[in-house]
Amino acid sequence: MSSIVFAQFVARAYLPCVVLAIGAAFAWRMLGRGALRTSVQVLAALLLFVPQLLSLFLANDSVELLAYQRLTLAFWGYAMTALLLYRLWRGPGPSAQGAARADRAVGRRRDGEPMRNAVGMLRMRPTGRWGPGKLALTLCFTVPLSGYASWYLVGDYLLPPLTVEGYAERAAYHPGTRSLGWYELFVAGKGYAVTRDVLATMHPGEAIRARVGAGSGTILSYARLESGKR
Repeated sequence: MSSIVFAQFVARAYLPCVVLAIGAAFAWRMLGRGALRTSVQVLAALLLFVPQLLSLFLANDSVELLAYQRLTLAFWGYAMTALLLYRLWRGPGPSAQGAARADRAVGRRRDGEPMRNAVGMLRMRPTGRWGPGKLALTLCFTVPLSGYASWYLVGDYLLPPLTVEGYAERAAYHPGTRSLGWYELFVAGKGYAVTRDVLATMHPGEAIRARVGAGSGTILSYARLESGKR
């Protein structure tokens, strides 16, 4: 199976997997303790996160999966931003009384107390390492991520697309040094981002009318013109 076919399969399965993951999550909460509940929890996690992870790495192979990649980035960007803002609003970390309770939990652990004391200590400790400075610095990453992905979604799929006519002159692949590589197609002397599945159906020198997303400048679809090839 080629990477294009696999990427298109992931794009078709993306939404059904998310719906099934939500259903499995509700079912998990209604089940009692046992192996079945653990299995349903693992299944829900796989159905939710595996398609999202694949969309990040295979978006350049399928124009359909490209939309889900940007949707994934926007969702997690906003979710992380909301969480960080909540942490800033609640305060920088545990109180001295909470830290004292954590220290006493360690002492009781030596006397054979169940593991939940150590787990409770871990839940109280980490927030102290996330002061306002680190939270604000992380927000400097999550806010642009949310805006970047949202603009691509709105510009490419809600705003009127750009129309470009001309000859498909040549294609190029740009290997990313700090990010994934991407493909570029030159039409009428200007380069546009393009996915592999769209590029694979074109022929060099072919006259086309391309529909280009206003947000990212990516060729989303095209039609052949009557003039044919040069």
